[in-house]
Amino acid sequence: MRAVREGWALYANIVKFVRFQLATSVGAIPTLLGASPAGLPAPLTAAQLRWINIIMDGPPAMAPAVDPARDDVMCHPPRDPGSGPSMPGGSSPSAVPARSWPRAL
Repeated sequence: MRAVREGWALYANIVKFVRFQLATSVGAIPTLLGASPAGLPAPLTAAQLRWINIIMDGPPAMAPAVDPARDDVMCHPPRDPGSGPSMPGGSSPSAVPARSWPRAL
């Protein structure tokens, strides 16, 4: 049972990592793509973008290994393998919840 618990914890941490990466990318991409049509210079240089990428990817990539499992991780039924990613408890069928798309766009 411990392996199943750790598996659910790792799965939840991976989903959290993907959500974090999508959230940070959603802010950077429109900033870069919006500057050119607006006639503005590039807001960030290639070196600045790379540095941001390194800083934003490093610590979150370590999180799946050290974030502890939630107490209720074993209190839900098994996930349907064909349903796609969801948080333990079945809260969202995708990496970005449907209610977040309007705010993201």
